[in-house]
Amino acid sequence: MRPATPRRARSLTRSVFLRGVIVVILGMILISAVAVTTLSSLVNRGFDSQLRMGGVMLVSLMADELSAQRAMTPRRPPSCDFPLLSDEDRSAFIDYARWRMFRVWYGGKTCWASRAGPALSAPAPVTYDRFQEVRDHGVTWRYYTHAAPRNGPVVQVGEPLGARNRIVMRMALEMIAPFLLIAILLILALLRGMHISLSHLDQFSDALAKQKDRPPFLRPRTEDWASELHPLIETLNRLFDRIEGAVGRERRFIDMAAHQLRTPLAGLSIEAQLAARSQSPEELQTRLAGVHASTQRVSGMVDQLLALAQVEASGAIGLTAVPVKEVLSSVIADIAPVAARRQVEIIVEMDDTDATSGPEALLHPLLANLIDNAVKYAPDGGEALIELAKGVLVISDTGPGMSESERAHAFERFWRAPGNTEAGAGLGLAIAQEAASRLSARISLDDRSDGRSGLRVVVHFAVSAKD
Repeated sequence: MRPATPRRARSLTRSVFLRGVIVVILGMILISAVAVTTLSSLVNRGFDSQLRMGGVMLVSLMADELSAQRAMTPRRPPSCDFPLLSDEDRSAFIDYARWRMFRVWYGGKTCWASRAGPALSAPAPVTYDRFQEVRDHGVTWRYYTHAAPRNGPVVQVGEPLGARNRIVMRMALEMIAPFLLIAILLILALLRGMHISLSHLDQFSDALAKQKDRPPFLRPRTEDWASELHPLIETLNRLFDRIEGAVGRERRFIDMAAHQLRTPLAGLSIEAQLAARSQSPEELQTRLAGVHASTQRVSGMVDQLLALAQVEASGAIGLTAVPVKEVLSSVIADIAPVAARRQVEIIVEMDDTDATSGPEALLHPLLANLIDNAVKYAPDGGEALIELAKGVLVISDTGPGMSESERAHAFERFWRAPGNTEAGAGLGLAIAQEAASRLSARISLDDRSDGRSGLRVVVHFAVSAKD
């Protein structure tokens, strides 16, 4: 199988230049069309005026001869038997009509006609003082018919349209030539201007090539570049922010994992070594139980570290919002078996009209860690009360609670209260706080308001997280 031919990259310079050239060419075509149309109209009016003037002049030249005929033979109407033009007028008109055609009709007969021109029939009165066109032997002729007064002769004067068209084209070329030169200069100026303008992109590319491979990145400033590059610069700077944030989260995760997993892994190694040196089955079973417990602690810490990293990488923008009630029901269903083993009663009081919602990727770790803590620290046979109404979530347990000084450190990562013997890595409340921050929510810790022992956690969801 032949490898696919790589697609040729589209040139921005070529694309913009071709568009500019097309606009210039279309402009030239439009100018040429307007020029030819205007010149054709002007030339046709001028030549038509000459034909009309020729017909009127020919009738005027015949007026004296017609008057003489009528005076000599008053009882006989003039006809082609009498000369209609004097020799001098005839010669002058023939000189005038060298390349034109003319016809003189009298009584339906041709009295005088030029050699040039098409064969025409006797004109009808309806064609008098009108222009007509006829095609003969591949040549189009335009002629004018004019009748003398008092039933005098009828004259037709015409010329081939090809002569007019040649004059129109010659005049159009003379008129368009300067515009053509201007168009060429415009195209050259456009090409030069594009190279100068796009040189900013080359400079910008060179500046980006000097960037380091790792954060922190040197962000370009919009005021140092042309305004057309500002959207690109702003997008790149946002991309740099996201990359630096991702790399920072990765670095913090690695640092936390290396720091926090060192002790559990060392304990796991010791337990494994002791198990290998066991002398009896009972001692081996004890040591293997220790290995299992150490493994569970490491696994739980890794899970919480990954959860924290996932929450830090998440954001509320662009994620589908789901009702808090749905996520809360799902979390309670997951924790219910653990609570049942320790006989911890989970009491849920939710307002059915509450419309608080948010991205499930953030709501789930927030609710799961808070409810898990409430069940974990409640004594066997205790309870965890969960209330949701008007965008406020309250979780109360019957555990030992927290002192004011302990509450001040509760959201710190890996912090555990002195004497705390419950399994965990000290990341639950830190994860919940991070998720709440991404949701623009606020978490507060306090003693129970009914005087009983335990911790009361209140989550105030932001207005933007509703609906």
